[in-house]
Parts: sequence; C-alpha cells; structure tokens
Amino acid sequence: MMGKLDRFDIVFENPDGVCVSGNPLSGSVILELSGKLKICELLLRFHGYASVCWVERQSSGHGKNKRAVAKHYSSDEIYFDHTVNVIGNNGRDIQVLAAGHHSLPFEFHLPADCPTSYEGSIGRVRYYVSAKIRKLYEIEHTTMKLFTVIHHLDLNNDLRLLQPAEASNDMTLCCLCCKSGPISATLYLETIGFVPGEGIPIHVEIENRSGRKISAASVTLLMVVRYNTSKKSKTHTNQVASLCKDEWNAGKTEMWTGERLIIPSVPPSYLIGCDIIEISYVLELKVHPSGPAFTLPVKMEVVVGTKPLKNSANNFTYSGSGVSLISPIHRTNEQQNKLCVTFTESVLGKVTVDDDRECDDIPHDITFAPVYPYHSLSNKTDSFQVKSSPKPGDNGFKR
Repeated sequence: MMGKLDRFDIVFENPDGVCVSGNPLSGSVILELSGKLKICELLLRFHGYASVCWVERQSSGHGKNKRAVAKHYSSDEIYFDHTVNVIGNNGRDIQVLAAGHHSLPFEFHLPADCPTSYEGSIGRVRYYVSAKIRKLYEIEHTTMKLFTVIHHLDLNNDLRLLQPAEASNDMTLCCLCCKSGPISATLYLETIGFVPGEGIPIHVEIENRSGRKISAASVTLLMVVRYNTSKKSKTHTNQVASLCKDEWNAGKTEMWTGERLIIPSVPPSYLIGCDIIEISYVLELKVHPSGPAFTLPVKMEVVVGTKPLKNSANNFTYSGSGVSLISPIHRTNEQQNKLCVTFTESVLGKVTVDDDRECDDIPHDITFAPVYPYHSLSNKTDSFQVKSSPKPGDNGFKR
C-alpha cells in the first residue's frame, strides 16, 4: 500500500482516546515494514488548539456599483504545539529500519488548563497527535490521530446548583376585538446541575384562564454556543433533547410531572479554559394553545457538568455496563446499585477533519467525534467503553 511501509499508525494506551487535562497522554507509533526502510527522520507532533471561523456576505456600493463582499471573522487559541524527533538527527543522517513490526512508545503531559474537546459547525476545540516520516528524495508519509480531552466540571463545587429554581411566564390571547383571560406556565426544578445520562425531572404547572384548550406542551434542552472574535460574536443554538405532552384535560390548572428529560452526550457548560467558545444550556418549556395563537415560552438556564451532584441518584436510569466511579452513590441498603460512566460520542455527531495542514498529506478522509462521560446505574462493574451517541501550559514529553 505504501511500498515497504504496510502500516503507519498511532495507537493510544487508552483505546477510547480520552485524556483528562493535566494528565499524561500515552501511546505508541506503529510501523509494519515488508522490507528495510531508509528514513531521514520520524517526527511526532502534539497539537491542541481552538479556532473559530465564519464568513458573512455583505453588500458594498450603490446602484450599478453594488456588489457582494465576503467578510471573514476568525480567532484562534493554542494550548500546546510540541514536535519531537523520534528517529533521526534533524534529517542529517539516514536511518535504516529493519523489516517487521516496530512500536515506538510516547508520553506527553497535557497542560492542566486545556478545555474540553468540542466540534461545532464554525468552531472547535481540537487535539491530535501526528507522525511524519521523511525520506531522502522520496514522498513523505503522514498519519494523525485525534483524541478527546476532558476538563472536569464537578457540580458539587458550586452550591448554587443545589438550590431549587422556578421560572414562569404568561400571555393573554386575543382574537379580533375579543380578549380572553391569561395562560400562565411555571417550570420547577429541585436543582439546576446535571450530567449527561441524568434525567431532568419534569415539573410543570399550567393555569389556563382563556377560552382555549392546551393542545400540547414541550420541554427542550437547548445548547447555546457563542463563538467570539475580536470584531464580532455569533451564537448558534442546538436542540439536543426534547419531551412532548399532547394530551391535556380541560380545566383551569394542569400539572405535568413524572417524566424525565435525559441529557445526551454533550460537552460541559462554560467550556472552561477556552475564551473564544462559550457553551451554556437552557431548559425551555413551550405551551401551545389550540387555534391561531402564539406559543408561550418559559426558559431556565441549567448547568451540565461531568461529575454529578451527590444527591442526584434517583435521576439516573439503568445500563448494562459501565465502570464504577470512585465515590459510591448515596442510596439505601436495598439499592446497592452503583453509578457508572461510559464515554459516549457527542450527540452532535462526527465531523470531517480537513482544516489542519497534516490532512493534506493523508490520502483518506478523517472523521472524528469527541466522547463525553455518560452516567447511568448498573449492577455490574465492567470495563468502560465508547458507545455511539443516540440520535435525536507545560509541554512534557517522554519516550
């Protein structure tokens, strides 16, 4: 496939490609050769960065001189960019690798302030390791492997998240010259801090003093992403989870309780450590009166972390496998289940990686989705694993 080079790959010690900020990333560069290979050097690059980029088309001039102008907005942050020479002496000497299997181990210590990985439409926080073989007067070979960085957000460190909260709104329906009584809606939460895999308990009260019936109500979790540059900011909103109740009885006051909105695999709030991308989450209740009318919205900001509140055990569902957290969850003696975590692909899905210079030297497309901690209850204590998402510093290197 590549002459004498049958395989050229990067393998992480953690098979899921996950590393916590401030911890070492370990792995190996793998070469399988069908014959002797002469090289000048083998370079290994560790790169972590954030970038934001979008284009807006604006009109310039007047009349016949009017034309469309593309205006570019961009910003970047570099968390680390470190290159080491694994084989060779800056290309001054020829090295001969024997035929067979070669495994070259490495270890790189991530800076403690690296933000969590994120892949969006116009911005990203991305981490990768690339390896390049340089040969004398011959084509170079490049391989790269992306990995996920988790910067933990422990919900227990913010006491405000333990407090109950409520939000409400009302509106009055009008039809021509007739004016009806108001519709009011209130959304209650016992706490406002949650983690992926946790179910947000739905507690909604709707008071209907209008002459209309309530045809439906929905509760949606919105991911609000703000992309910042020095000249302008842009905000994208993604609907990541939703519940709907269609059947409402006639009456002045209705309650919606007993259901939970499960948080999918998403990055934590804030994206701590990144100044050009900010993430927040909003729980939005929408009440839909029957007939021609506006929708009544009620919004409340919630916080999504990576480590759950200690008193949140009842908000989780059961899963067949996982790895136990260090701290057992507080339950009664009859409920000796353990809170488990698997690393699950982002609900936003995979992206094609094509904006890094290493990609130009790789003959195939590279796709990638970050994975995030997803929590559940389990009677088992198995090895953690990466699952597909349900559809809706200090540069320290050792070798």
